[in-house]
Amino acid sequence: MVPNVKNTYITTELVIKNGPKPYTGVFNPVGNDIDYEPHTYTVQPFQRDLIIDPRKYRTSHLAYERGPGESSKSNTIPFEQYTIKAILENDAAILNDQTAWSGLGKAAFNAFNAGTVYNAGARIKFTLNNEVQYFIALATTVAGESPLTAPLKWADANALAICEGLGTIIKAGRDSGDITNIISSAGKSEYELFKAVFRKHSDARKALGVQIYSGSAKMEALMDDFENKVGKYTENDGSGKIYLANTNKKAELVSATWMSRTNMILSGPRLNFLGLTDEVSDFNTVNVIPDVYTLKMGVAGVLGFGYQDGREIVITDQD
Repeated sequence: MVPNVKNTYITTELVIKNGPKPYTGVFNPVGNDIDYEPHTYTVQPFQRDLIIDPRKYRTSHLAYERGPGESSKSNTIPFEQYTIKAILENDAAILNDQTAWSGLGKAAFNAFNAGTVYNAGARIKFTLNNEVQYFIALATTVAGESPLTAPLKWADANALAICEGLGTIIKAGRDSGDITNIISSAGKSEYELFKAVFRKHSDARKALGVQIYSGSAKMEALMDDFENKVGKYTENDGSGKIYLANTNKKAELVSATWMSRTNMILSGPRLNFLGLTDEVSDFNTVNVIPDVYTLKMGVAGVLGFGYQDGREIVITDQD
């Protein structure tokens, strides 16, 4: 993660143009040999709100873990540190599994229209519990069916609305033509597909080495037959890293938990892919405020993703 990003993060790409030419004896530069192109990345804020009523424990099997007293100041809950740790781990899993790759950002959701019939996959924003929330349709609706009136037809998509995930940004780069190294998956075995991804890189990049990222399903497909595929098609260096065979250990295979929702294979140098935030510790900082009868808890931070150079990226045509 790139730390200390409050709002935007700017990198500068040095672009070298032109090159050697036949000798003329006359100094005649074009004048545009060096250029600098800025790349701007933006983080978006997120929050997690919780409220706990400690008195609900009074009628549970954990009642005596609350300690003595049931006054308005008795706002302790049993195993508070363990509870907070479990909440943070749950939130981290949501950000990792949903936001990091598949995040869409708030702009991808349209305001709910009661006169519209929505098909599965439609994205809306809808005011529920006094705040705007984000949903994706699970099935075709009847006009007027909202997350309030037909909750079974809508899935919570708040985690996807936080920011654009790396996968969303990669696909946008593919669609815009910024990423052109795309491997067709048609007719290829898993090993052939991984090999084609590596070989699509330039000779200079292959010499430096790349990472090949995929979800666990793709990695498991490559390793279905442990004896045949792991022994024949991969090799390791004793450090726990796994490399695609016959690449001189220049193609590190990385099983990326944040790619669990995609079949795409993504490859490039590790530093070409960016996760951005302010303080990493923000994700584990909980502000606990005792109210009169309850405990209020809040977590907040910023998050963003991006890539630096589309020319250094190779992907498959799978979504």
